[in-house]
Amino acid sequence: MLFGVSVLDITSDISKGTRSQEKILIVQILSHTPIWVFALFVILFVFGLMQSRTRTVSLIPALQLPAGMIALSLTGIYFSFGFRTMPPPGGAPFRPFLPASSDK
Repeated sequence: MLFGVSVLDITSDISKGTRSQEKILIVQILSHTPIWVFALFVILFVFGLMQSRTRTVSLIPALQLPAGMIALSLTGIYFSFGFRTMPPPGGAPFRPFLPASSDK
């Protein structure tokens, strides 16, 4: 029994055609969802409520998260592409995209 609806009620409603397919699908999804998912949802909901309150934060903690995100972004760029400088416009990689020169 989940949310006051038993599996027998659902199957009898399917045969009678009294419930819509959407309601049946939602109940089946919720009945097969692990319990830890609901616990995680409650925990995240409580954290969200705690963050909705107005509070005063000093400068250092307020800058730690953006600094960490910048560091992680630069690390990702370094390991993906390296820190090579781009060639100047008109360099070899850009030649196919530049208009042909009309030097005479």
